[in-house]
Amino acid sequence: MRTFNWLAMNGKFTILVALVALTVSACGFHLRGQTPLPERVKTLILTSQSGSANFDRTLRSELAKAGVTLVSKDDTSADLKDILELKVNTLASSDTVLARNSTTNDVTQIQRTLSSSYFIRDESGQSLYGPRNIETSSVLTNQDAEESTKSAYNIQEMERLSEQLAKQLVYDLAYAPL
Repeated sequence: MRTFNWLAMNGKFTILVALVALTVSACGFHLRGQTPLPERVKTLILTSQSGSANFDRTLRSELAKAGVTLVSKDDTSADLKDILELKVNTLASSDTVLARNSTTNDVTQIQRTLSSSYFIRDESGQSLYGPRNIETSSVLTNQDAEESTKSAYNIQEMERLSEQLAKQLVYDLAYAPL
């Protein structure tokens, strides 16, 4: 009798999971994976004025993972005709105070937003795509900790935000109508 109840319950569970999966797929949901980039951006000149070495390093890595070959403007051996340029502007960060200590009024939690814009232009300098704005944010706690602890934590979080922003740029680039 117990075996039959378990099988009946297991069968209902399987049907429920299948129904949820069909419903989710019918509405167009799909997991975000590596979206292929347009062929036109498979070879790029990268000009970054981000001001963040971590962002630039992660961006180069993410572009390479996506199959993009980066060439230098100064490369005299390469034919730069018809090679597009990806230009990234300066990163900007802003903080919004979310919480304060009730007794000392010290800031305990902030939301940090990191943003930038980029565009793709042709060899004549004409913009073909963009400017596109990208941004990411994170809630930073421990803002009332010792200064050295707070500083190390904030630097680590800024590096993480820079990496997220670089990944977001490459993801957004996949939808460039080029």
